[in-house]
Order: sequence, then structure tokens, then C-alpha cells
Amino acid sequence: MNNSKQYSRKKIFICAVSLVLVIVLSFLIYVDAFFGISAKSVYSFFGIREFSSNADSYPLSVHFIDVGCGDSILIKCGDRTALIDTGSFSLNSKSEYYLKHSGVNKLDLFVATHTDSDHIGDFSSIADNFEIDNLWISNFCTGKKSGFTENEKLFFKKISEKNINVISPECKTYPFGSAELQVLSPLKKYNDDNDNSLVVKLKYKNVSYLFTGDSGEKAETEMLNENTNLRSTVLKVSHHGSSSATSQKFLNAVSPKYAIISAGDENKYLPNRKTVERLKNSGAEILRTDRNGNIIVATDGNNISVFCEKT
Repeated sequence: MNNSKQYSRKKIFICAVSLVLVIVLSFLIYVDAFFGISAKSVYSFFGIREFSSNADSYPLSVHFIDVGCGDSILIKCGDRTALIDTGSFSLNSKSEYYLKHSGVNKLDLFVATHTDSDHIGDFSSIADNFEIDNLWISNFCTGKKSGFTENEKLFFKKISEKNINVISPECKTYPFGSAELQVLSPLKKYNDDNDNSLVVKLKYKNVSYLFTGDSGEKAETEMLNENTNLRSTVLKVSHHGSSSATSQKFLNAVSPKYAIISAGDENKYLPNRKTVERLKNSGAEILRTDRNGNIIVATDGNNISVFCEKT
């Protein structure tokens, strides 16, 4: 056989293999949309391990999704799931992608900490792709005197279209599977929408997580004055590490072992240097989505395991 025929057969073989790979990849990308099969299940079938699989053996896991300078946090507690915020609008929704590849089909709870675009901007993608049983939002975010932005109008319109049950939770404790969610703030209406953020504490046995939205020093002071038990193992640092939040008194009260900052390269001013210094001096281990990518903090209720997509 001459060299030209050998080359031709090799070329045909390579093209055939490439075509098969393209078909398989396309199947993996669109399988959930066309067949209603969990993308995670399909990836597992082909021996591909998703990052979120690191937490599969834990009864509780909290996933800080890398959505840039915004917040999106997935909570998985047994068969219960909750999502706190979505990040900003994106044609390729990072929060939607992460949920699908984590095997999530529905959300028992969606928590809108407040209505800034970097927190609920991608809500339409989530609502269109996942059934949502209940939605928490502060009643101080639903009647702003200055009126709603276009993004907020779309948010409330989508809630109405999907007939989602909306709850303005009181500052008390609610069961969430084998864990519990405690709403700590807002305790009153503030002029700054960031201070009107829902602050929620997740507790599972001896481990707790504090999710602060974009709440600032005024809301922090109110919680401190209320003698609220803020001590938490994991702190989601407020407002992406802004200088207007995470005061020293508040940090002393929380005393976190881990501090998670959700930030992105698109905002070079966040996190603030002084805020990072305060966190370092507190002894907390700092993890950042802009450096570590997606972050999982999983627990059995006593011990904690941390998984970072990037090291």
C-alpha cells in the first residue's frame, strides 16, 4: 500500500473520531434540555467527574458559585436544595450551568437577598429552567419609593409568570430539612437598599454559615444591638468585601473560621484592601471566587471539608 493511501485512511479515521466526539459533546451539553436527564448523570456515565461531586457524600454542602462580582450560593441538605441569589445576567448563565451539572432539578427555596442586578440579574434563567417552590424576599425590597429598575420589573414579572410562592420571612428560625435557616436582618427599613438585604444563618448540628448579601455597617450595628447570636463557622463576606461592610465589631461577633468573598476581575476595587486585612487579622481563612473559582464548604455537622476549583 502506498503512502498516499495510508495517509488518506488515517485522515478519514481522524475525521470520524472527531465527528463522534463532537456528537458526544453536543449530547452532553443539550441532554438535559432534550431528554430531561440530569447532565450530572450523563457525565458520570462517561466517567467524567463534576467539581460539585466532591460534596456528594456530605449531608450538607454549600457551593459558592463563581459568577464574577455578584452572589450565587447553592445549598444542598439531603434532598433539599436552596439557591441564594443568581449573579448578574449572562447569556451563558453560570448559576444555571452549575445547578444543572450538580444534579439539581428543582429548588425548594430561592432567597433573593435584595434586588441589585448582580444578585438577581440571572433570575429569569433560573426560573425558566428549574421549578421553584418558595421565594424569600424582604418586604422592604418590594415597595421602593423611587420605583423599580427595568431589571427589577423583569424579576417580579417572572415571579408572577411562574406563579412562585413569595414569602417575606420574619426574623426567626425556619426548618430546612435536617438543618435550619434563621433570618437575622433586616430589622427595619433602611434608606440604603444594601442594608435591606436578607441576612440568613444556616445551622447544621455544630456548624453554621452566615450569608450577608450586601448588608452594610448600619444593618450590622442593628444586629449587634439586638444581641443576635452571629457566631458562625463560615462567613459569606458582605458586599463582595466592600469597605462599607464587615466592621471590626461585627467580625469579632461572627468569629468565622472561613471567610468567603464572591468577587470578580471586572471590579478592581473589590474586595477592599482594608477589609481583607481585617479578615486576615481575625484569623479566618480567606477564600475568593476570583482566585479559587467555585468553592464548596461541606460538613457532616462537626467536621468541615473545603474544595476549591482553583488552588
